[in-house]
Amino acid sequence: MKTASSNRQAALFLWVVCSCSAAPPTPAPSDAQPTTATVAPISEPDRSLHFVVQGFSRGEVAWAPDNRHIAVVNDGVAIVDTNDDSVKARFPGCATAAAFSLDGKKLVTVGCASEPSRATWISIDYAPVPVSLWNLEDDTVREITRGRFQSVTVDPEGLATATGQGEIALIDVEQGRVLMSRLGKADYEGGPNTLVPPPYFVHGPLLVLGETVLDPNGNESAHSLGELSPDGKTTIIDRGIGPVGGPYKPLPELAACTQTWVHWAGDSEKLTLECFDGKQGVSKRTQFVIEKSGRVRCALPPASDFLWSRDGARIAATSLDRNFRESTLVLISATDCLPIQTVEGRGARYVWSPNLSRVAGPDSDDNSIGLIDTSTGSVRSLAARPSPTLFGESRPVEADISSLVSVVSKGTRS
Repeated sequence: MKTASSNRQAALFLWVVCSCSAAPPTPAPSDAQPTTATVAPISEPDRSLHFVVQGFSRGEVAWAPDNRHIAVVNDGVAIVDTNDDSVKARFPGCATAAAFSLDGKKLVTVGCASEPSRATWISIDYAPVPVSLWNLEDDTVREITRGRFQSVTVDPEGLATATGQGEIALIDVEQGRVLMSRLGKADYEGGPNTLVPPPYFVHGPLLVLGETVLDPNGNESAHSLGELSPDGKTTIIDRGIGPVGGPYKPLPELAACTQTWVHWAGDSEKLTLECFDGKQGVSKRTQFVIEKSGRVRCALPPASDFLWSRDGARIAATSLDRNFRESTLVLISATDCLPIQTVEGRGARYVWSPNLSRVAGPDSDDNSIGLIDTSTGSVRSLAARPSPTLFGESRPVEADISSLVSVVSKGTRS
């Protein structure tokens, strides 16, 4: 078992020997403002000699649209076929997060920092990293933008959202360009940039930043819109639900809530609502599926971290034990809120496939990736791969990448 000290030493070794290039950090503006990204030309992947962790022991997982292949990220990216555990391709660089395009032909990656983070008065100012687009069809890499990003997701419209420390960007994956971005401001002199509360994008594109909605030019378009649906047309606000601008239908289910969590379905037709009543002497949590009309469809079973399938027919829920080592995974019908399948997993960072048929994530007890079939409840482990890989002139791909693209791009999107 590795200790925290040995992990830090390994990370330091990898950082020292990495020969990745770096760009100077973006200066913090006086106020939150749009940022402009510089798009680098398409280039062949960097095959220069450097160490990168390209194994997938305890890596983070991103599912391909075919619900079969996964990209496992652990300072590198290994694309794995979960049917036979084979590694189909490896990203030719260092990465900390990744997400597939909707057609499965591209992978958006968040790169590793090639300069140290900066300690400030009460927090850490992280170094900027590249966000790149790896084209699996021709094995080329394009840097799209650079910033203090830490995660990336791709929405049902095929747009990628990169988020990080005081920075957010919306990326057109098909065209490989930034559509809209925002850089926060420092809370104190010399501190890192922040964006509070956490911003998010809706159709438009529009950026929701607290009670303010901004267009791509940074102009304010509305105030106090509550929890907007993905299409930007419906909102939950003032304990009611309705179209933006009103009228709003009161939701009695919200009356006793001291905290709420809303998760919209991708089609913006319905949502899950988690309500917590934390008043003195009370500690009660209730969950519902509510249609955009305000009709309560059904009451959900006790769970949390709800996630919709892309077709809106099912809901996934993940609950952790108090030690954050094991998970209870529940698949729920969105029609009547009845559980379809319940599975216990030995991990805390599981990721559901797009159609919610499978779950994958790092195992809490060893270096493997746990894989769960939600239809049968079967659980198995993908064998860990060696972590450090020395890249040189040889091509670091273990299979013909074109065959992977043809398989992934034919996957279902339900």
